[in-house]
Amino acid sequence: RSLPRMQRRSTRTMTETAAFEGGCARLARTGGELSDAFEVGMQCLAPAAGEVVVKVLAAGVNMSDVKEARGLMPFVEPPVVTGRDFSGVVVHGPEELMGKAVYGTGGELGFRRDGSHAQYLCVPAECVALKPSKLTHEEAGTLGVPYVTAYEAVVTKAQVATGELVVVQGASGMVGRAALQLAKQRGATTVALVRREGLDLAAADVVLNLRDYDTDVVVGAIIERSGRRGCDVFLDLVGGENTSLGIRALGESGRLVVVSSPSPEDTASFNVFEFYRKQLSIFGINTLALSDQRCAEILATLAPAFESGELQPFLVNKTRYALGELHLALNTVSKGLRYRVAILPWGSADA
Repeated sequence: RSLPRMQRRSTRTMTETAAFEGGCARLARTGGELSDAFEVGMQCLAPAAGEVVVKVLAAGVNMSDVKEARGLMPFVEPPVVTGRDFSGVVVHGPEELMGKAVYGTGGELGFRRDGSHAQYLCVPAECVALKPSKLTHEEAGTLGVPYVTAYEAVVTKAQVATGELVVVQGASGMVGRAALQLAKQRGATTVALVRREGLDLAAADVVLNLRDYDTDVVVGAIIERSGRRGCDVFLDLVGGENTSLGIRALGESGRLVVVSSPSPEDTASFNVFEFYRKQLSIFGINTLALSDQRCAEILATLAPAFESGELQPFLVNKTRYALGELHLALNTVSKGLRYRVAILPWGSADA
């Protein structure tokens, strides 16, 4: 009988390189109470050729971590160390990376391979990017999933261009805020659709609260803003029946990018005649399908903009959590707060 994944990785043949032993939060069981899902223990990492070991100084907590712990990621096989986003310092690897501050995220990390909710993380060298010096480890370690998702939507799929009108539905969330910034960076005019009050959405040219207007008014406002042609790109970060709003608001040859759905069983309906007559395109984004290397490439591409201040990180919740408090961090994230949540595996983000 084969050993569980984490044990397989920890007990592979040792090489001449040193082993790194440190604490970790391991998802032991799913589907029950979050407080019963994790076991805090030790892991021993023996890096192979081409791999780096990162001393993790800050690791983000995402809604996908909450879903994983609740048993909503059926492909996950516990035990596994959770965590996708990270920032830290390379303590083992190629000479050019030794001692360098790096950050990263991934579609496999924390699901199919041990992740960042640990004191040490072992990944291939090409799966880390140099951390922008302007960002703290807490900022860099919590922006990965939102910014990579937004980049895939705005740049890779929608290919937003200067002068286009981009509408972001669900703009109050982290991915939405990142998408607004990326669209603005590419010279687009931006419209944010939200359901919350008191948000600082500096990258939005127009903010429409869906609680204040019915759908017809919102569609009319978007079309009016576009000079009666309809928007060029509609990013749907909500899903469900809300998706049909995008079909109505888009102009000819517009692009609809869908990033979320309320549930696996959720459906959306729209006017097919309107869809094909306007020659629209629909794209889906699933960051779990992205390789860790692809995520590092995106973060490396974004680094100069973070360095210059053209792109901004997110505010991080003042409460920082230890590995043994991961279930508390997950509870915080599940409430949909306006801040990012960080785990500090060493109790401090100082190198």
